[in-house]
Amino acid sequence: MKLKRNVILHINTYPSFTFDRDIYYIVRVIIIGKRFVEQKAEQYSRYLTIALMIVVFLSLALLLTMGWSSVPFIMFLLISLSPLVIYAERYSKGAEGERKIEESLKGVFDDSFILIGDLRLPGIRGNIDYVLVCPKGVFIIEVKNYSGYIVYEGDKWYKVGNTGLWYEISSISKQVKFYAAYLGNFLRKRGIKVWVNPLIVFTDSSIRLELRNPTVKILKLEELAEYITKKEDVLTLNEVNKTVDNIIMITQLYSH
Repeated sequence: MKLKRNVILHINTYPSFTFDRDIYYIVRVIIIGKRFVEQKAEQYSRYLTIALMIVVFLSLALLLTMGWSSVPFIMFLLISLSPLVIYAERYSKGAEGERKIEESLKGVFDDSFILIGDLRLPGIRGNIDYVLVCPKGVFIIEVKNYSGYIVYEGDKWYKVGNTGLWYEISSISKQVKFYAAYLGNFLRKRGIKVWVNPLIVFTDSSIRLELRNPTVKILKLEELAEYITKKEDVLTLNEVNKTVDNIIMITQLYSH
């Protein structure tokens, strides 16, 4: 039996909540505001569409006035669009990865598992992809839809580029550990003593990972639900709801 998400009564007191698309979930999914990565994907897609229209118009005008001699300049215009293409693709992949997370938890957990998406907290630049609050504990989930070959050593991250050369990328583990420590400290100040577990989840099945002394738990998408299921219960239902209410309270205050 599928349960509609509007069966969750106590969240109606938070008018800025939105629910994602038309999918049914047993796990409760709360999206605070508009999704950051989807918003960025739409933004860069609009920029790219406008830029393409301008380039097409200019190309036609140049061909009509200058003939084939304008081809090199037209090629330059097309190449100049590559940054927009890269950013649009990057954010689209990020949005796809987040949708995969929700789909992977669909029907696995009951409604005592609350997945809060696109969370912004004061003092933190950017957004937290997901916070899962449930009887198993509190988990910050950093979602990466990377492909290719990634090496994670300590808190250093490396990727193999198209040329076969290694290059260092920003530390995902440092970022998610900071988020976890920040949220844990915030909850402790409000009398909620719970360990916040940082997780990094890769959603592209083609990813190749080499882990060397990782400081954060790394999971592939298909491993996420099983990993959480095997955890022992550490929170009561009342503690789950209290934790969610406190997270939402500070988010609401910060957004106004």
